[in-house]
Amino acid sequence: MIQTGTIAANAHIENLQQQLEQTGSQKLDYLVLAHPDQLMINQLNKALHSSSVAVIGLPQNCWSMGSESMNELVTWALTETSAKGILLVGHSQGGTPDEAVQVCESGKTAPAGSEPTNGAGTTMSNQAESILERVKNAQAASKKNEQHFVAELNELKGQISLHNGRVTNPDLVKGLFYRAVSSKR
Repeated sequence: MIQTGTIAANAHIENLQQQLEQTGSQKLDYLVLAHPDQLMINQLNKALHSSSVAVIGLPQNCWSMGSESMNELVTWALTETSAKGILLVGHSQGGTPDEAVQVCESGKTAPAGSEPTNGAGTTMSNQAESILERVKNAQAASKKNEQHFVAELNELKGQISLHNGRVTNPDLVKGLFYRAVSSKR
C-alpha cells in the first residue's frame, strides 16, 4: 500500500495512487499533467510506451500550477514515487481560466446545448460574422492558450526549483504543447 504521509485528502494524489495500485508499481518515470483530450493522450501513451507513466487529466482552463493541491501532488510524486520528471501537456484548444465554461472546483459544466458566451451574454456564433473572423478568433484563442500554457509551465518549474524548501533541478519539468489541427479522416 502506498503511504500518503501527513498530506490531507487530495483528489489528484488519490487518482495517482489508484493508477499506481492498478499497475502494481510504486515507481514512476514520469508524472504527466495533461489537458484531457483523448486523441492527444492516446498519442502521448504511444510515444511513452516504454516508460512508467501516470497521466492526470486536468482541464487546461482549470490549471493553477501554483495552487496548494498541485504543490502537494508534485511533492508526493517526487518523494513517494521517485518520479524522474514531470511533463505538463497543454492543448491549443484547452482554454484559459478567464474563458472557462465550467466551474473548475465543483466540476459543474454549462447546461447541455448552451453556447459559450463572451461574458456579456453574446454567443460566440453571433460574434463571428464571417469565416475570416472565425479563423482570426481561433488563431487568437490558440495564441492565448499557448501563453497560458507557458505561464503555467514556468509556475510549475518555479515550484519544483524550490521543492521542500531546497533548490532542486527545474529541468525535472518538461512541457509539450499540442496544436490541434482540423483534418478529414
